[in-house]
Amino acid sequence: MTKSSGSVPYYHEKKAPGRLPVTVAEERLQHVLAPGAQSVVSETVKRWNVALRDAVRGATALKLSGDSGRAVASVPVSVVDGMPRPMAEATSDIEPWQWWLILNAPALATAREGLRIIADERDMLARHLGDIADEMASVDSSRGFVERILGHSIERDLAERLEGIEDDILGAYWVHDSKIQIYWMPIAIFASLFGLSIPMLTIITLCHELAHAYTHRGVDLNSNAWNTNHFIRTDNGVKEGLAQYYTDQVMRAFETRVPGILDAFLKLAESQSRLYSDYQTWIGNSEESGLEAVRYAMLELRNSSPPLYDYEGFVENIRSAQRVLGGTKPAPGLQGTLFE
Repeated sequence: MTKSSGSVPYYHEKKAPGRLPVTVAEERLQHVLAPGAQSVVSETVKRWNVALRDAVRGATALKLSGDSGRAVASVPVSVVDGMPRPMAEATSDIEPWQWWLILNAPALATAREGLRIIADERDMLARHLGDIADEMASVDSSRGFVERILGHSIERDLAERLEGIEDDILGAYWVHDSKIQIYWMPIAIFASLFGLSIPMLTIITLCHELAHAYTHRGVDLNSNAWNTNHFIRTDNGVKEGLAQYYTDQVMRAFETRVPGILDAFLKLAESQSRLYSDYQTWIGNSEESGLEAVRYAMLELRNSSPPLYDYEGFVENIRSAQRVLGGTKPAPGLQGTLFE
């Protein structure tokens, strides 16, 4: 069973645009977006770009290269305006005030809780503050008003729409251009929708896209990279799974530097298409052999002749490598990859 949807991702186009096309969804969203969100995303990318590159390079044991195998300095990263086409299409009917409610729902929920605390302790407050009948009437009225506003929330509906999208929409690795774009508008939406901080979500997104770049352009010890046409044709379940697997590894390593980053990553994965969480089934409980097994399966797929593209074959290669790593000698086909 293939993991791909069959549609061609927008970031497989030949050229990465300077900014994404303006859409109805973006125009409506702009009316209510917090002005500081873009700068927070940009500052986070600038701060963590080098450290994440080092971590992804270490996890994959691959070095960035061009198609010729010649090492290059980096894959450039930019923070870009706009909303990716799959997300814009999925949210084209959302009105500005509904976007406002989505973005401000956490603050409204906090206000509701604060008003509840006051209402629950009205007797105690009256003993210390005297007559508070008028104030408590205002509190009760405000609670009702906040509840009425939140009653129009479309958070669950929006979450279901976004879960059905199988393309990267918080950022993208543009395959032909070897460029990474980070989309601050979707990041601001997801942060509010799922209760995550914008910096954490930016770190996760940048790491995921860097993992795409390294698994594609990175050269192994034999100076082999993944042929671009073969990379594009490979099942999305493999490509997204690899990006998620290595992001998972990096987030675990970063937990001491950014407390809570792993939980944030796992929470985000749960809210997305299964393409972004199926990697969790690859290695079972065998974490010790998992990293080498996944790397072997990735190299086997990248270097296969004739090319292999399917998800099932990739996962079977992981399981085969795990069986060998748990034994005493390499199986046929593993020599020269893991054991030399």
